[in-house]
Amino acid sequence: MTLPPSWRSDTALLDALGAAVIGADLTGTIFYCNAVAEALYGYTQDQLRGSSVMDLLVPTGGMAAAQEIMRQVTAGQRWTGEFLVRTASGAEKLVQITDSPLYDAGEVVGVLGVAEDVTDLEAARAGILQLTTRLNRLAKVTAELAAAHDLEGVTETVVSHAADAVGANLASLSLLEDEHNVRLVGFRGDDRSLSTAYERYSLSNQTPSAEAIRTGKAVVVEGAAAIKERFPETYERVPEERTFIALPLVVGERPLGAMGLSFPGPRHVDDQELEFLSTLADATAQAIDRLQALADAADRSAKLSFLAGAAAELASSLDYRSTLANVARLAVPTLADWCAVQVVEDGNLTTLAVAHVDPAKVVLAQ
Repeated sequence: MTLPPSWRSDTALLDALGAAVIGADLTGTIFYCNAVAEALYGYTQDQLRGSSVMDLLVPTGGMAAAQEIMRQVTAGQRWTGEFLVRTASGAEKLVQITDSPLYDAGEVVGVLGVAEDVTDLEAARAGILQLTTRLNRLAKVTAELAAAHDLEGVTETVVSHAADAVGANLASLSLLEDEHNVRLVGFRGDDRSLSTAYERYSLSNQTPSAEAIRTGKAVVVEGAAAIKERFPETYERVPEERTFIALPLVVGERPLGAMGLSFPGPRHVDDQELEFLSTLADATAQAIDRLQALADAADRSAKLSFLAGAAAELASSLDYRSTLANVARLAVPTLADWCAVQVVEDGNLTTLAVAHVDPAKVVLAQ
């Protein structure tokens, strides 16, 4: 192969560069490569020299783009950008490359390509983009949780919007009913039999959500084999390849319940994704705790209001029949859906007053 007249193939300066350098003539045949090019592309210098750049390094899908770049550079224009190249192993790498025209006596006689591997940089970009997307989704879901006025609003956010944010096709929200039992308050998924089966279940059940509540730790089970070994009861109901994630809902050291998510097929859950989901679970727990606190406060206020009204009513008249009837009316619906006041008169139990949220039922209750 004939080299450009002014080209020195043993140029030490190019060998000293930290970038891969390849020189090719106007046909695309390589006449020079430095040591870094060997490491980047996986070919020896003997394999590179005399070979076609297009045949050796350009993937089939990038052929048209490579030809256009070659046309521009041989026309005297420099080209810089990212390009996917094929290595000796068949793997593809993303490189940042600058192709410059080589001149001899004022005429373009070849192309000099200087490339650096940016595959890791691209992976980092993808990671940053994914993290940004997750943070945006988390901010949106957290705002919805903070704005929720009732448990139904929290449930809808968790089993619908939160599930969409992470790509789950099944989502559930379970809350402790008492120290031994769990109640399913929200469910989204195609298999409604699961919501029926776990409408109310024991905390001792061997299921991902029950274990998350018991231990206070996230539970991740990937693949049918792992599910069958660890949670055979769950596998019997869902005998297929999927991944279960259950996250405890905890405020301080007080367990409230669990958020369950399921994904089709095996799914590797990395530390970042688990941290994202745990933050989501914490936000859910805080929202539920806030609503429970508001409900408790409203309940206490209603009871105090009732006691104050009842005390005033009892002190207002000596006619106990009229007084107790008014007390019964005060109790509904503040404390109950219906209230009956009965006293013993002449050895018999007598109903003095009945109040009901549905006035039509007062007569039936008397």
